Amino acid sequence: MGKMVLVEVSYAPPVPEKARIAYEMGAAGIMCMNWGNDEEVICHRGLKAVWGNPTESNVKNIPDLVGVGITRGAGLKLKDWCQEGKTVRVKVTAIADRTWSKVHQPKGILQGNGKRDEFVLVCSHLDAWKPGVTCNAIGGVFCIIFQMGSGIAAQYVALGTCFNVLLGIDARIGMAIGAVIIIIITYSSGMWGVAITDYIQFVFLGLGVLVATVVCFASAGGWQGIVSAAPESYFEIDPVSSIKLILLWEPQERCC
Repeated sequence: MGKMVLVEVSYAPPVPEKARIAYEMGAAGIMCMNWGNDEEVICHRGLKAVWGNPTESNVKNIPDLVGVGITRGAGLKLKDWCQEGKTVRVKVTAIADRTWSKVHQPKGILQGNGKRDEFVLVCSHLDAWKPGVTCNAIGGVFCIIFQMGSGIAAQYVALGTCFNVLLGIDARIGMAIGAVIIIIITYSSGMWGVAITDYIQFVFLGLGVLVATVVCFASAGGWQGIVSAAPESYFEIDPVSSIKLILLWEPQERCC
């Protein structure tokens, strides 16, 4: 006997954190309804707030309460009843087991040129336990599509723009030159070379920002030049707008 807490399967905070808070507040159990538009899908979730094998120091962080998953349609109906002030009684029968399980973790290896021992390890969620909005497979597919198309295309456009602005070369020809450079770097040195190249580019970008700041500041005539060129109201403080901004970002109490 006790009170059940109704929550959404969302990430703010994640479900294990919701379960921990519910347990500390004295709840007897937690009901997790799916979120999004999947009204007929029950998304299975874990409530253990300890990743990996629990130890003597963190085993107390595992909430000792009953948890069940329900469809979003059922969860919204329960939510409406509670908001209408109705007394809602639920009977939950749950069987929980903590045991060792064998899980299958597929892996893929992209072979390099075999000249180096270094490697790049990339990992992520493979999929949800059951169908639902938390399924990561679709997101992974879109990430691959982005990296194969839009992401690289954006780099080509950026390089083409740089060649056009700095050297006066036609942007389309600059894009072709940039594409050849990227392909040569990637093919000759693999992902490790790309990572090193990105690091060097970041150093140059950071130094470039500092140099550009000094040059622009001097070209504008220093601080006096900036002040004289800006409108008179540019540096005025509007207390009314500031108060509106503070009120806009005032934290609101939320109920999970």
